[in-house]
Amino acid sequence: MFATLDPTFRRLSLPSGASTVVADTVGFVSRLPHDLIAAFEATLEESRLAQLLLHVVDASDPEHAEKVEQVMEVLERIGAHQVPWLEVYNKVDRLALAPRVDVDETGVPVRVWVSAVSGAGIDLLRQAIAHRLQGNAIVMQVMVPWHHAPVRAALYQSVDVLSEDVYEGRGWRLHVQATRSHIERIIADDGHDAGQVDGVQVALASA
Repeated sequence: MFATLDPTFRRLSLPSGASTVVADTVGFVSRLPHDLIAAFEATLEESRLAQLLLHVVDASDPEHAEKVEQVMEVLERIGAHQVPWLEVYNKVDRLALAPRVDVDETGVPVRVWVSAVSGAGIDLLRQAIAHRLQGNAIVMQVMVPWHHAPVRAALYQSVDVLSEDVYEGRGWRLHVQATRSHIERIIADDGHDAGQVDGVQVALASA
């Protein structure tokens, strides 16, 4: 815990040819004090705005199940418990396990077993991320007035922005690929309701 004090961002290429941005956030600990949550508000925001949370678990830790519950508690406290998430069980090399992907009853990846030290299973993880991100993603246009610059910044930070131009001199028009629920969370996090509120508009992109 606390090995990461500031989020680190890297662009990740996916098997489909698309790309996404991965943020490494601060570590979560059990019984996180309220004032500590406030101190790390900026970094924890990455979790709330994410399209997909990757919960990295030490598969060789005999107490990993308890720690998973602790992380879920923190996610609920910071308002990120409704963000879709994918479990990544690391260190399979210590358990002599083969990398694999576990799916739910509908075939959606929910857990990936990997080894960061050897790289085993990382390709499977990329495929699982692509499946989860692109399964329900659509192309939308979001019109953001000048006075809502934080919304524009959050879009660039957490979704695939395909293009941008100026919209009738009133703000930015961005074509993005994401799920509608994720775009709505970004707008709500800026203090507004989803849809068209205070000039922010979300609509399906025209062909």
